[in-house]
Amino acid sequence: MQNNATRYYSHGKLLLSGEYLILDGATGLALPTKAGQHLEAIPNSDRVFRFTSTNEKGDTWFRASISPQRILEGVESGQNKYSEAIEDTTDTGVAKTLVKMLMAICEVQPGLFDKAPGLDLNSHLEFPRDWGLGSSSTFINNLAQWSQTDPYAILKKSLGGSGYDIACAASETPLTYRLNKGVPVITEAIFDKPFKDQLYFIHLNKKQNSRQGIASYRALAQRPEKAIAEASEITKAMLSSEDLAAFGELLDRHETLIGKLLDIKTVKEEHFPDFEGHLKSLGAWGGDFIMAATEKDPSSYFKDRGYHTIVPYRDMIL
Repeated sequence: MQNNATRYYSHGKLLLSGEYLILDGATGLALPTKAGQHLEAIPNSDRVFRFTSTNEKGDTWFRASISPQRILEGVESGQNKYSEAIEDTTDTGVAKTLVKMLMAICEVQPGLFDKAPGLDLNSHLEFPRDWGLGSSSTFINNLAQWSQTDPYAILKKSLGGSGYDIACAASETPLTYRLNKGVPVITEAIFDKPFKDQLYFIHLNKKQNSRQGIASYRALAQRPEKAIAEASEITKAMLSSEDLAAFGELLDRHETLIGKLLDIKTVKEEHFPDFEGHLKSLGAWGGDFIMAATEKDPSSYFKDRGYHTIVPYRDMIL
């Protein structure tokens, strides 16, 4: 292993409450996960940024060579020609998003690209990419640590979103998150429930595009002030709840709130109407993980229906 390598790490995330509404100031409860993403930076003499990304199995899923000089020239000219900075890649779409992130860094830290040597930047995910735990947010936070740049600035100029996932990437505890006039307000939270062994996360066998979900929410005719207030109220109640039944009712209430807002069925109505317990969608509705709150282990129920990724709370959450 290289002695001159620098290493960074960020946690994954799950949003337990406030999805969509967090964009407009609702207070959400966010949980950092045990699994995250590593970044190793090793200087090279080629004046190029060489990115290699591996998944949880160690298989390479992305490579790219990016010219820092082209990034700098693009920022200075204001032309933002993403493709000109890409010297080689296995995925042009991912590489263009990567260039957007690097350009955001360059705008804040131009000297980094002007003077720094080339780098081999090796990322390793600890969770499957289709789990939706934040492969992009953990990567952004690692880039921010490497470049000493505000991760929210990188997010805003590349992928967009509320930023709660960035907050989780840097946190060692559960947290509440809200936007006050676009500025993140992050507060450490205690979420160590006596019923946590009766909480499970089930993957729905597909990755949901959060940007599509956000676009649907943004298409609402007007800002849903009452829903924003109710979501924040539910978050507060979740933090104080010490009883599984009462907590489950809060999950149901939140599901009903978002379902009515977006005019779509809840995950229980749509897929699991006979489930004995409470179910809640997490993040963008329609994919990734759901949470189950139930008196008994739900593994056989979900496996019988083709859902084989069932993770107990203790194994998932930091």
